Amino acid sequence: ARLAHAKRAPLTFVVRLFTHRHRMSFEILKYPHGAPCSSDEFEQAQGELGHRLPDALVEVYTLANGFNGPTGAAFLYPLISTTKANSAVSHTLFLRSDPVQPEFWSHCIAFGDFGVGGYWGIEVATQRIFEWWPEDGDEITYIESSINELWREKEAWFAKNALA
Repeated sequence: ARLAHAKRAPLTFVVRLFTHRHRMSFEILKYPHGAPCSSDEFEQAQGELGHRLPDALVEVYTLANGFNGPTGAAFLYPLISTTKANSAVSHTLFLRSDPVQPEFWSHCIAFGDFGVGGYWGIEVATQRIFEWWPEDGDEITYIESSINELWREKEAWFAKNALA
């Protein structure tokens, strides 16, 4: 019921962010990835979530609708999915509706992971990036970097430690 009464944010901010693709220095497109999200997909995601998407997520989804990182893990979930694959929207709605999950998911979006059990998320209002492990309960670890920097750091870690 909460989502049914939510107003949709205008998508004018999406067009503005299309011009900022040059800011992304992590090379998403060298990994398996989906086509960039369309305005209709952004509108659908916002409608299902009940609020607008943080600009940081819109920026990455204008490059690719999900991608798998260096180990094949979903560094960026597809925003929405027409297949049985999980998506950022479906993960987030599950985390918001499951009574066992922490309350902070009501104002955050799960957008990816690196394949070992934790989630990467973003607070909708502040756009702060964090890592969360289910066994940590209500505790989240804020990452004082951008999504782009997070992916670069994880890629470098895997190159040094896991893929060598």
